[in-house]
Amino acid sequence: MKKPSRNTGSNMDYSQRLIESYAQCTWQADASGYFVKDCPEWRIFTGQSLAKWKGMGWIDAIPDEDKIAVESRWRNTIAAKQPFELQMKLYHKQSQTYRWFDLRAVPILDASGKLQGWSGMNIDIHDRKEVEVYLSDDRRKQQFLLRLTDALSREKSVMGIKLAACRKLAEHLQVIRVVIADRVRGEGGDRFQVSAQHAVKMPFTSEPLSAAHYLTGPT
Repeated sequence: MKKPSRNTGSNMDYSQRLIESYAQCTWQADASGYFVKDCPEWRIFTGQSLAKWKGMGWIDAIPDEDKIAVESRWRNTIAAKQPFELQMKLYHKQSQTYRWFDLRAVPILDASGKLQGWSGMNIDIHDRKEVEVYLSDDRRKQQFLLRLTDALSREKSVMGIKLAACRKLAEHLQVIRVVIADRVRGEGGDRFQVSAQHAVKMPFTSEPLSAAHYLTGPT
């Protein structure tokens, strides 16, 4: 029986369809890293025109604080002729927010090893990043509760417990003032009876104080 020959073209078509089903868009750049071939899916996502997107214009769809780092990483990758992978945010025109993407690219080399261009794709990982942030926040909360429980267990008095709680909460939130107080209602308005406080450069007083005193400081 004759062994069937492989259809290279069909295999390449299948691979391309597989990549396109996995990525939100695929794109190409020249050897210098400039985007010269249109990628409508990317432009529709960011709302950029072809004129503003091509070349290195796609960088404008990245948050300002990330632009320098992303461009530097891309240019270093081009110089090294190495595969590129970077998680970054891209502007989403429809929601007017930034969404997380995983950008990947591989160099296209000729038989002599000369760089001919780049083939890349964008993968939407925003939902995954949101879960990662949530889990990270939850871990930090659990770690804080463990530290707080340990600190409170060392105290022998009610005042010691209150002061330790204020101190640990101030450290966790990175604030200069945390108080434990009871709300006192009066004719002149609600006031706070402070029983414990952790504060930087602010004296403690047992007299009832207005909310404004602790929001803006003493006048």
